[in-house]
Amino acid sequence: VGPFAFVAFDSCEMGSIETVYEMRGVADWLLACEDYEPWAGVLSGVFAQALTARPLPDSLVAIARDFVARNNAPGVDPADISVFRPGPVLA
Repeated sequence: VGPFAFVAFDSCEMGSIETVYEMRGVADWLLACEDYEPWAGVLSGVFAQALTARPLPDSLVAIARDFVARNNAPGVDPADISVFRPGPVLA
C-alpha cells in the first residue's frame, strides 16, 4: 500500500514497465499511457466526476474509457491508456 491512492500521468510514455516498477510502494493504482498521448490529455471534466462517483479502480477505468473515446477519431492513431496496480515483480 502506497502513500497515494493513485497517480495519473498526463504525459506520453509513462506506462512502461520501468515506471510501474518504480511506482510500487508509492501508489496503489496508476493511470498512464504506454505510447503517445494525444494533445487533449487525460484530464477532462469526467476526471473529477468519476473520482467522486465511483471507488478505485472503477473510477480510473471510467477515466481511461473517456480518454479513449475522446481521442480515437477516424484517421488518427488510436490512443491507449492503462490502469495498473503496481506490486511485487516476480522473477
